[in-house]
Amino acid sequence: IWSCAASVDEAGRHKIDHLIRDIESQFPPLNTVYEYFVDPTKKEFVLWEEKVNKQWRPSPGMPFYKILVPTVDSVRYHFLLSALVAARRPVLVTGSTGTGKTSVISSLLNSLDPANDVALTVNFSSATSSISTQNVIETRLEKRQRNNYGPAGARSRRSCRRASAAAS
Repeated sequence: IWSCAASVDEAGRHKIDHLIRDIESQFPPLNTVYEYFVDPTKKEFVLWEEKVNKQWRPSPGMPFYKILVPTVDSVRYHFLLSALVAARRPVLVTGSTGTGKTSVISSLLNSLDPANDVALTVNFSSATSSISTQNVIETRLEKRQRNNYGPAGARSRRSCRRASAAAS
């Protein structure tokens, strides 16, 4: 569902729901097929809503702009993005303004292990040019060989990981 039919609008979701239910009758009768995921331990369909932490409270002293309240959509999209990032697949997130794309992505990037992953956030506007984008990216890279570039400091992180693995 989330690989082929993720980028449709609400009306499209209902059409896909009817199409999939005509092909596969295993889905629970309530809600659309988009509201379920397969729990690998139970081997059954479970509502995404059950993954939402209903007891969630923001950490004391957390700045308001950093608060991300878990909702069905934020939990679902965080799970899907995490799975794609873990599988080292490129991801393009689309959606209307104000749907939480930036918040979910920022939350995911903040949860990555800095020893294994390097994140670079580039903000775009109507005034952003290709050369300014290239300059921002290149300032975070180091030249490795003739035409080979990589994240700055990545070699030192790799050698630290090797040294700590050898010490273990």
